[in-house]
Amino acid sequence: MESRRSTIDRMVVVGSVMLDLLIAPLARIPRWDENAFVENVRLRVGGLAANTALCLAHLKVPVDLCARIGNDSHGEMIFQCLQRAGVNCRYLRRDTRRSTSLAFGFVGEKGRRFFVVSLGANAELGKGDVQRIDWSDVGFLHLGGFFHLPRLEPALPTLLPALRRRGIRISLDLAWDPYGRWMRSLRALLPHVDFFFPNEKQTQRLTRTRGFRQGAQMLRKAGARTVVVKLGARGCYVDGDEWKGVVPAFPVRAIDTTGAGDVFDAAFLYGWRAGWDLQTCARFANIMAAASTRAYGATAALPTGTVALRWMKKFYGPPMERSTPPEHHNRRRRG
Repeated sequence: MESRRSTIDRMVVVGSVMLDLLIAPLARIPRWDENAFVENVRLRVGGLAANTALCLAHLKVPVDLCARIGNDSHGEMIFQCLQRAGVNCRYLRRDTRRSTSLAFGFVGEKGRRFFVVSLGANAELGKGDVQRIDWSDVGFLHLGGFFHLPRLEPALPTLLPALRRRGIRISLDLAWDPYGRWMRSLRALLPHVDFFFPNEKQTQRLTRTRGFRQGAQMLRKAGARTVVVKLGARGCYVDGDEWKGVVPAFPVRAIDTTGAGDVFDAAFLYGWRAGWDLQTCARFANIMAAASTRAYGATAALPTGTVALRWMKKFYGPPMERSTPPEHHNRRRRG
């Protein structure tokens, strides 16, 4: 197992940012020309990158967000929320040509939802935005919302190996691919990815298999070093050199699953940064992701790291001896 760097703390999250309009609860999807009534429409900061960065900041990890918002009131709302949460926004660019991305989320029973998304300024995030980043104190890059970033995609086959040569670890999460490209877009990137976080449906589409174990194995053969398949209410499946197995979900009454996968990514990477084994990282990520579903939006119901660790010990049993509480453990590995 590779050792973690001891001198670099900062993480950079690059990817999609949007304002979520969560329409809930939606009992049924109306037909064309019909109406449906809901109790509330809630505004929340969203997008895979923003949600992950917010959770990392909540867990007291130094984190920068590289993304684009519009030069408009929605963008200002997002900017203020991120800053209040402790996310460093020096690489968050206001685009004067495109508006802030909006995602209309329709939330139904048991927290299930679907989205109608305008890409907005996300579509303009490109190579130049990433070149502005000072990588000297960065140990980890997380790409959130790969399929929402059409201008950045062509630069990644060159960028990712260059960063890995510097000792920077890389993780990747996708969003849904509305164009059906799937593996054609990812094939050149996976050999440079340390942690890949698809959900079960994405894994099926990427590998054209129905079983998540087989799918994870195929994604590792394609180059990803560790694959973590998110299984929703069933937990997750980890396939890595150190350990393979299913980690059952932490049971909660889910209200809204929006952003739970992004919270999972942040919590898993947080545990890895702290020096935990893969199974303990997955347990902690399950706890944080499940907790996030108790309220509308990704981060409204997040517990502190200390509380999450207490729940983890109670539900799963004590972690491995070398794992220690997140507030007191900052050990890293050498790249």
